[in-house]
Amino acid sequence: MVAEHSNNLVERKVPFILGVSLPGSVAIRDRAALEWVACEQQTGGHQDPGRRLDVKEILKAVLESCLPKHYPCLYAASTPSPGALRVDLSFWHAGADEADYHQGVRILMPNATGKAFNRTRKRRRHEESNQENLCNATVVARVLQAATGDPDVRSGLAVFFARNLMPPSTHSPTAYAALETPAVSSVQVTREAIFLAGRYLKLSREMPQTLWVVEGGRRKGKASVEEVVAEPVLDWTSATSAVLIGSGREDMDVRMLGSGRPFLLRVNDPRRIPGREEVAGLEAAINQTTGLNSEGDVRVHGLRLSDKHEVKAMHAGATEKVKMYSCRVWVGGRVDRALLATSLEGSKELVVAQKTPIRVLHRRALLTRPKVIHEMRCTDVKVVEGGEEGGEEGGEMAVGMYFTLHLRTSAGTYIKEFVHGDMGRTKPSVGDLLGGLEADLLALDVTGIVMEGEEGEREEGKEQEEEAGGGVKGAEINGIVV
Repeated sequence: MVAEHSNNLVERKVPFILGVSLPGSVAIRDRAALEWVACEQQTGGHQDPGRRLDVKEILKAVLESCLPKHYPCLYAASTPSPGALRVDLSFWHAGADEADYHQGVRILMPNATGKAFNRTRKRRRHEESNQENLCNATVVARVLQAATGDPDVRSGLAVFFARNLMPPSTHSPTAYAALETPAVSSVQVTREAIFLAGRYLKLSREMPQTLWVVEGGRRKGKASVEEVVAEPVLDWTSATSAVLIGSGREDMDVRMLGSGRPFLLRVNDPRRIPGREEVAGLEAAINQTTGLNSEGDVRVHGLRLSDKHEVKAMHAGATEKVKMYSCRVWVGGRVDRALLATSLEGSKELVVAQKTPIRVLHRRALLTRPKVIHEMRCTDVKVVEGGEEGGEEGGEMAVGMYFTLHLRTSAGTYIKEFVHGDMGRTKPSVGDLLGGLEADLLALDVTGIVMEGEEGEREEGKEQEEEAGGGVKGAEINGIVV
């Protein structure tokens, strides 16, 4: 498998990370042997040689030196890096889970086992017996680590030596029987994920950010932003899969305009790693109106190579970002331009209390979250008098007003609910600010996102609406542009 991957590598030099997995009982044997050596040295008056290497470290060092000799394009890396070759070796032996070693753990670490195993059970949603967990290498390693310096270890080792003949005795009929049966090994070769960072624009109101499948296996909307962005990347890299990680997400019926939404694309197990020129070519391929993006609904810019550390930075900055919106609003009742200026445009740094919206209550905790509306601006005001526009035959449209509301808000503000009030769950709402009138949202765009650390771009964010055509200017309702 290593040969197959190395033959397919297009880079001259590729770092590799070697992972070695051994049965949990090997760690117990190894620890017991090291403790026995230490006891013998102290008994014989020898000086402590210091740190001792365990079996896993020795095996890993030997194999790490062998691979570059057979495959010159590989070199060992101390830490994983994007695109690095990952070679995972697992060894197992029929005699590795003998009952003697289950008992040995309990003898060796009577106080540590309970805590370590309890944590493991909590991670799993169903209870498993400690007996089954004892052969888990991760659990055994945790138990051994917890037992370092334990005063009971010395006495426990004496019992362990006696029951398991440490070191093995040639008089024991089973001492070397296991050596006649070869160990079973498996090799898995993959490449560390690479990350592409950039910003995307979504120009459709029928496209989710990621694949949206509802009950019955039916998908909603067009191809997702994730699928559109990933299509040419997967084709070029021959990767197994790709996952889009966005700095937040807009609803399917909301456009993402302006400078776009920051995102990372995690490309899993790629066979080819792009350089700067190739990344520029991938950006151009994504923006072509072909394949899943035949209608040009997705645009990407600023595509570059990144790493997994930016994922944490993106999530950390997401809570502090400032967002700009543009929405077309209908207000029922008589409203003059002066009221818009004083009640909406005059409200600065308005604190809004938002209970979890009804539409997301099934997946978010019921809480009241304070959000800030930094500023609002009203444009494209259109007053509707009874019977003038949009009236049905035999009836008249209620007196009211259409206008485009531009907002700059804190992260996580629910704009739809801020406009219509969500049955009183958002206070105050646009209707409340206009004297208790009924308000509704007809169309919504995100026109700008400024992440933490981009303070200099906040003024630039105001220009993003102009770049996006000013955001929502009108909405079509029953064939009428309002």
